[in-house]
Amino acid sequence: MGLDWIPTDIAKPSFEAERLTLRKRIAWNLPFFTIRWKKRYDEIVIPAYACVGAPRVGFDTAADDWARARYAEKATKDCSEHEFLQRMHGYYVLQLVKSPGVPQFTHGGLYNGVDNTSYRGQFVIACKDLITDDLAKRGYGSFTAAEAIAYGRQLFERARGVAGQHGLDVTTATAAPDDDPVDSIAGQIEIFRTAAEWFQFWGLKGHSIEPWA
Repeated sequence: MGLDWIPTDIAKPSFEAERLTLRKRIAWNLPFFTIRWKKRYDEIVIPAYACVGAPRVGFDTAADDWARARYAEKATKDCSEHEFLQRMHGYYVLQLVKSPGVPQFTHGGLYNGVDNTSYRGQFVIACKDLITDDLAKRGYGSFTAAEAIAYGRQLFERARGVAGQHGLDVTTATAAPDDDPVDSIAGQIEIFRTAAEWFQFWGLKGHSIEPWA
């Protein structure tokens, strides 16, 4: 399946200690207790997708318009538009967000557990002209918020160095629209730059990062 990076949720203010305790208990996987623990856990955390300023269906016009457009595209309609909007009520429309925390290089929505806040780490690993053994190995581990910031800096410095060698600007290098970005130096620099920005974005907000491989 390859590597995806997932920003974790964070505790609501004053619930940091309880969040850590519940995470440990949930990891024990005791069915009778886990349902109760997960319910409480959801009550005291803020998921990553709620931290990027995404409009919400039922709260924001842009999100409602997006949902109506999705309803209009449905080939088979098993409910009215009003019912569809009710089902979508509260949905965070990440597709409408422009933010380093919602990257272009993502497999969000392609399988369970990976939404549009995730970064497709496999793209970074595939950048043969930029990736190093150390960066690749580190990419498969977990990151605290501080470690995410540091890793983002490493990715950016690596991109800056390679960009300088090829006479490119690390802040603007991009792949041609119809090209696979991993097939060009400019595209690989773009991948490293956006991954660096992504790690910095989530790390500075206090989120840790978990690998999904």
